[in-house]
Amino acid sequence: MAANNSINISVKVIFALSLFLFLFGSFAGFKKDLGECSDIPDNEEGQKMDCYHIVAVTQAIIYKDKGAATDACEKMYTEITLGSSKNIKNIGESKRNICLYDVAKALRDPTVCAGIKETSSLSIFTGSVATQEICKRTAEQLKKANTQNYFNDPNNICALVFIFPLTFIFYYFGSRP
Repeated sequence: MAANNSINISVKVIFALSLFLFLFGSFAGFKKDLGECSDIPDNEEGQKMDCYHIVAVTQAIIYKDKGAATDACEKMYTEITLGSSKNIKNIGESKRNICLYDVAKALRDPTVCAGIKETSSLSIFTGSVATQEICKRTAEQLKKANTQNYFNDPNNICALVFIFPLTFIFYYFGSRP
């Protein structure tokens, strides 16, 4: 009996420690402001662009700050590509477009997609995965799928026809001996 009790305590301690490390690890690595990206040397364009992307997504997901998120995406392009080669400008434009696409998805805001530009002559390198059309369509779908808007949509009969009756059926059959 005592050995079984110590196993239960060990499992609880391991579970609590794992949960703590997961939560700590999930939030500790987020870059929260643009100042953290200025420490990266200017000759490390890729790392700097990734840093701005992380800041933008963090601002969108955690703080729901559309302005700061879109500013980080724009700064990625304007600061790093200023005076750079055509190749760096193409990469910067592509990464900016993908960054804005990610921010639009995180915020479920199709208006963010207006910042996506395709000015490069090499259209295959411009982040064509993140066109304005695809971005707006994805953000609209995510906005509709938002649980806060789910029950307010008058066209959403799924909840009335399927989900509520299934809940009662599962309750009824689950409570029977």
